[in-house]
Amino acid sequence: MSIIIGGSGSSGTTLLRSLLNRQKEVYSGPEMNLLNKPMLFDNWNRNKALIAALHPRRLETGGWFPYPGTRVFDEDIGWASSEILDLIEKSSSVTEFANTLLSRPTQEKGAQIWIEKTPSNAYCFSRFLNASAEHKCILMCRNPFDTVASLVNRGLSEYFATGLWLYNTASAMQSIGSSRVMLTFYEHLIDDPEAELSRIFEFLSLDPSKIIVEADKDSQPKESGSRAEAGFSQWQNDPRGEVRKPQNSTFDRLTDVKQQKIVSALNRVEVSLEGETRLVSARDIAGKLGFDWREEEVSHRTSLRIQRLEDLARRSAFRYST
Repeated sequence: MSIIIGGSGSSGTTLLRSLLNRQKEVYSGPEMNLLNKPMLFDNWNRNKALIAALHPRRLETGGWFPYPGTRVFDEDIGWASSEILDLIEKSSSVTEFANTLLSRPTQEKGAQIWIEKTPSNAYCFSRFLNASAEHKCILMCRNPFDTVASLVNRGLSEYFATGLWLYNTASAMQSIGSSRVMLTFYEHLIDDPEAELSRIFEFLSLDPSKIIVEADKDSQPKESGSRAEAGFSQWQNDPRGEVRKPQNSTFDRLTDVKQQKIVSALNRVEVSLEGETRLVSARDIAGKLGFDWREEEVSHRTSLRIQRLEDLARRSAFRYST
């Protein structure tokens, strides 16, 4: 069985990946940024050479945050570069490539299934499900106000952070009616990690009596370096340690002015999704997920317009990861 996790950045996907990788039955390695590329699903033979191209911007996710290139050559996956290049040529589809690539570390761990976590996998849930009846997807959700607050703490503007939560979450929710898609919540995971993991184990047809919640250094996320350390330091739950429930939410710990800017952005930003004819609002998605809503009391329309122009320029220049 093959599983992908998707959702917004700062929604708890890394924490979930870390918890799942602590389980003996599961292998969940580094983010590959592979199964978030519609062009690889839609025309593998034409686009597969771009995986090893010198100019990764030709292979982007599309969507709100067009992340270029992939990380399939990560040494932690356990393949030599020459082997991966050969595998790309021999594979008939992106999912065949991914299944073969991840079978080696999965078998080496003695696990039964692999789970790949890249937040923008949310863009390709339907394509991944259509590729095989053995594929499943997990959508990780978190309160939009807390998610946007966390993204703002990591350096994104209120406008761009709102669009990221909305686009990723709404894209994945297009497949939520399938029995092979599970919706899980960050709030449930930190409130009772064992209970939420039990639900996930049942979805994966695994024995919930064998769940491991305790931290294990071998299950730590593979991200490293100053950028990763800076990111972890902003999180209320470090995915490398024990799960704990914070006293105050990320949003509640912000100043009133920052809170007002986030509320304004969530009330104003709308996105257009693939296959949809109408714009989607954060209010609509939050309501479907059962989150309480905050009405805009102070308008920050001008500030959001400036952020939109700045973010358009940054998106073209930097291609941040989702």
